Amino acid sequence: MKIKTLILALVLLWSFKTYAQTIPLGFTNGNRYPIKLKSFSFTDTSGNISQKLDDGKTNFMAENYKNLAERLNKQASEREEEINEEYQKAFDELDGSKGVEVLEANRKLLDNKRELDLKEVNELRKAAEGYLYLVKTSGWIHAFFVTSSVDAEMFYNGTVADSKSKFLNNSLLSISSDGGKASIFNELYADYIGAVRVGFGALISNKSNSTNDANPDEKKEDAVQRLLGGGGNGVLNLSYPIIEAKRNNELYFKLIAAPKLAVDIPKLGTDNNKYAVNYNFGVEGAVFYTGALNILTFYSNFRFANVSGNGLFYDNLAKSDKKSFGFNQLSFGMAITSTFRVSYNYYFGSSYVKENFPSTFSFTIIPN
Repeated sequence: MKIKTLILALVLLWSFKTYAQTIPLGFTNGNRYPIKLKSFSFTDTSGNISQKLDDGKTNFMAENYKNLAERLNKQASEREEEINEEYQKAFDELDGSKGVEVLEANRKLLDNKRELDLKEVNELRKAAEGYLYLVKTSGWIHAFFVTSSVDAEMFYNGTVADSKSKFLNNSLLSISSDGGKASIFNELYADYIGAVRVGFGALISNKSNSTNDANPDEKKEDAVQRLLGGGGNGVLNLSYPIIEAKRNNELYFKLIAAPKLAVDIPKLGTDNNKYAVNYNFGVEGAVFYTGALNILTFYSNFRFANVSGNGLFYDNLAKSDKKSFGFNQLSFGMAITSTFRVSYNYYFGSSYVKENFPSTFSFTIIPN
């Protein structure tokens, strides 16, 4: 069994490019700022103090970001007006003297050019919204501050990427403390719907060799490992930031709402012909301290949740009362450049969790 676990880990380290916990919280937030923010009084040209913070002073860089966002939005509006004028002029010159097919081809070319030109406008406005995010998060604490997909990207990634969804975002290798069980969770896709981050992942575990009459203890151990590794063979994650607090861009606290829906798909790591489904309603958070060079980070992650599921889910766990249970996690670890993370995970909650969920070690990779 330990040989299988070792092979599983080696294959993972050899083959994948991206690998992290189910909801990736980045540890390099200080990189969002060109310089470290300093608060002091700043008076604009009208003689008024512009943006007051909790300490009664104005954040100089926040004011710069605000002004930059205004300029970018103005530039976007001017460029959009210019593109529309060019389009209208060219559209008015279309004629059908060379036939309807040629006319339609020219119209499509014109529409495609306008669509391509408008991408520049969208990028400018997206950048402006990203700078406004820096303005409203320049204080030391803020709650329910994410109101758009751009805000969500800034919260999780510290930057605004292109509009495409991300494939193979992050992955997680979990190994039980005795080395007997291991699982690989990989988030295949992630996207943003408004302020909510949506991710879909898959999990593979080194399940025990079994027949249709599986040993109940082995079946239970496999189900426990899948729940530890992400929840099930197919996992849908939703997350929304609740609170963020920081001190000097080094010490951070983050809290997010993070419900999960997991399904054990038949013939993918299980011997069941029926679907086991579980619902994990919880919140996740992290406290971390990053060094001056943003290379080493010491952190603690936590999750407080309540798990429930269908009958087969409880049968696999050998939970005879078939009732939902509290399932909490506390992790301590170290990260290198926020990408490579090693942690020790402790689970607690109901008496069932204390009796059946061993502590684990996990290795995580979140790409920059």
